[in-house]
Amino acid sequence: MARRSLLALILFTCTALRVGRSYPVGIIDFESFTKAPVFVTAKVEQASRDELASQPGQRDRAHAQLVVLRCFPDAVLRSGQRINLVYMTLPEAVTQSKSTGLDIGSVYVFPLQLNKSPDTDSWHMVVDEGIGHIIPAAQTVPEFGHSAGSGREFVLREIASVLNRGTPDELAAESMYLGMQQQLTPHGTTAFSPDLLRLTTSAIGDAQDRRAVIAASLLVGLGTPRPTVAELRAGTGAAAVGNWPGSFLVAVLQKLGASSMIDQRLAHDLFLISERTGGAGASVLAEFAGNPEAIQELRERLKSLRPGALYVARVVLNSGPTAIRADALAAAWRYIEEPGSDRSDFNSACALIRDYGDDEQFNRLVQKIKDAEYQNQRFFDMLWSAILYSESPREKPVIEILMKDPRSVSWGPTYATIAANEASRLQALHGPGH
Repeated sequence: MARRSLLALILFTCTALRVGRSYPVGIIDFESFTKAPVFVTAKVEQASRDELASQPGQRDRAHAQLVVLRCFPDAVLRSGQRINLVYMTLPEAVTQSKSTGLDIGSVYVFPLQLNKSPDTDSWHMVVDEGIGHIIPAAQTVPEFGHSAGSGREFVLREIASVLNRGTPDELAAESMYLGMQQQLTPHGTTAFSPDLLRLTTSAIGDAQDRRAVIAASLLVGLGTPRPTVAELRAGTGAAAVGNWPGSFLVAVLQKLGASSMIDQRLAHDLFLISERTGGAGASVLAEFAGNPEAIQELRERLKSLRPGALYVARVVLNSGPTAIRADALAAAWRYIEEPGSDRSDFNSACALIRDYGDDEQFNRLVQKIKDAEYQNQRFFDMLWSAILYSESPREKPVIEILMKDPRSVSWGPTYATIAANEASRLQALHGPGH
């Protein structure tokens, strides 16, 4: 359920960032969020759009039934109470999805308007939409010894509770929220960093294992571009400007400290994230390519074909270090010979052979494409599509195979048309003769 919550958050965020001027969507910074008169942490039990479609340029009206878990002020609503929420959401024509913006079964902190008749009337959010207009939360009760003294403290406790004890998927969703606050708001997380650090430290103390888990998740939640881990720790370079000084991630990394053992611990947690997500965190892992223990763990993961390991290996190789090249190519061949269910791993395997294999290895892959062309069209499609759409001149023999194939692919164009378009793209990229 938590994973679907994370996917819903990603869908909402990506949609919000691309909707354009007809549906302006802004970022709701944390301090503005905490000015709401009522906060409720609730589980989404039902959610639906109105059947009547909205007019062009207007949002859809949506309804949700929420089960209250916690509330501030706590006298407004009781735990277990069901309330109806009415809100506006982007139309299906814009989102290309039937998503209501709220994932059933997920838990969020909602900033609500005052309601004079809470037992009978529907509730409304202070802001219906925007990046950060709701905050991911967990069903478990935050344990801080006494009731929150303000709405701001209530919300911070909800965030800290996920950081301290949340599941990996709950932590990922929370880290994405904090990452968006850091990357998309003028002051980032600086204003509330001391309070949030205090709440996490009071709960986990000197438990460096959990602190490393938090740091790894925060690094992945940031996305790119971002300062390097070394810059964040030292407060230098890109981390010395903008809203990075005093940010929550910097505070966590500095509390965690720097050593070979800490790097190994961070890398291990990043590997676990990559395994669950198909490679998220690979760009951070590339920064630990100089740590022998981290490289050894990557070798072991390649040997056992752990999910995401091939993608991580490709990113590490793309960043320069070549220590795991032979291990990565051996794992890539094993995956191509007996493909698993993960298409991302298969694409990474083919890309590794294309970019780092020798001529004999690459020619062997080309032969596989020829053998599959009329024997196994599904496998044929998997192979050529994993090789094309790069910047590599090694695409040429694959393009030549497709050029001679008059058949159509399942989604419409002929293989020859696809090949011609790709050849034109590569020529524009590299110049005539490529």
